[in-house]
Amino acid sequence: MRNRIIAAALAAALLTVLLAGCGNAPAAPPYDGAYDTNYSLGEQFTINITDDTETRHKYVVCQVTLELADPAIIADFDEKLHRIRQIVTDTIGDKTVGKLSTNAQKDALREELAEKINGEFNTDAVHRVVFSDFFFH
Repeated sequence: MRNRIIAAALAAALLTVLLAGCGNAPAAPPYDGAYDTNYSLGEQFTINITDDTETRHKYVVCQVTLELADPAIIADFDEKLHRIRQIVTDTIGDKTVGKLSTNAQKDALREELAEKINGEFNTDAVHRVVFSDFFFH
């Protein structure tokens, strides 16, 4: 019984120390782009691609969001969303399964999409391309 009381007292003291220390910890610096504006490209994409080892086709299903460093571009993007979706469809559709399988290849695709979209709109507002879904079907 006495051991339980001591253990409970120690646990309460430790919890008090931990909670008191939480307010004194320095805030973690935000990651690069933490203040970007998110811009969703709407519905999921289903894009036909070729399998490297076979002649049959596969599909990439993905959800794309753009992180924008300049939210002023949103009006232009809203007006020409069909062009952005076409860039995504054409860029991914030119790839094969083997060129989209690794994380490094997906990172290169993200950079390529940001570059193409920025080029189309003559801006550098697209800071990052994010795939919340990306799978083969």
